[in-house]
Amino acid sequence: MARKSKQQFLTKPSQIQPQRQKIAVHALFKMFGIPSSVYPFQQSMVSGFEFQRMLTDCILLMDKEDVNKVKSVLQSKGLSFQRVLRQQKAWVQARNRRFISPASQLIHSVYKVLMTFGPLKCSATGQALFNGQAWKEAANFLELVAKGYLSEPSETPYITQNAGIQMGLPVYRCIRGTNSVEGGVHQILIRRFGTYNATPRFACNLMTEYKTRHNLDICVLAI
Repeated sequence: MARKSKQQFLTKPSQIQPQRQKIAVHALFKMFGIPSSVYPFQQSMVSGFEFQRMLTDCILLMDKEDVNKVKSVLQSKGLSFQRVLRQQKAWVQARNRRFISPASQLIHSVYKVLMTFGPLKCSATGQALFNGQAWKEAANFLELVAKGYLSEPSETPYITQNAGIQMGLPVYRCIRGTNSVEGGVHQILIRRFGTYNATPRFACNLMTEYKTRHNLDICVLAI
């Protein structure tokens, strides 16, 4: 049986139908899941890690004005922007507002990364970075991009500035996604159940009790 080529799994951006109808509720893809959206077959390859980095960087773009400010500060201390970005990426990202391009632009960047890294072969095993399943995941992810599930609505700001300025640079945070509840609300609910064998009625009662106490606590803190 002949093996399917990558072209059979990945449709060109020009052939994917964008989301045209007016959307009442705009659902956004969770940014925390971008690196694992397309799981390389050869995860241990160096190109596998580089692929995930490039995929994230081509989606989350840095504000040019912020980049120039950070470069200026680093140069005054004899440091290279690219070197600091490699070694202390979190530090650089915290001082750069990031945004996601409209779907019509983003899809071309994502497609280029997928087609560049997917066919790369391991010198030891001769196997490509993507297998058939990975190409299917890539095609599904590309369709999400085309329909605007990653792109940010222009009328909604997702970047806020933290209090205080360090080294003359403001520090930013992103409010998009569910990172604020990871390890917080989720873990609290799990600990309340003790086991996962609770009946639906008991689960609803626990949720109601937790919700009531949480809302009361918030009301007290707001006074």
